[in-house]
Amino acid sequence: MEDVRYERLRPGQIVKRSQACPVAYLPLGIIEWHGLQNPLGLDGLKVHGVATRAAQRGGGLVFPVP
Repeated sequence: MEDVRYERLRPGQIVKRSQACPVAYLPLGIIEWHGLQNPLGLDGLKVHGVATRAAQRGGGLVFPVP
């Protein structure tokens, strides 16, 4: 399956995906503590994964979590 993560694509791939489906996913998540078992910023990691699956199914590009 073609990658939809903006930070992993080359300029030509970004242009191609943008023209095919001009949708941008901007995943945002709170940086908060969720316990010793989880990384700081877990919310952003989860929403990035959800956005990636959505873009793979429906088109568009997923930007990195700020």
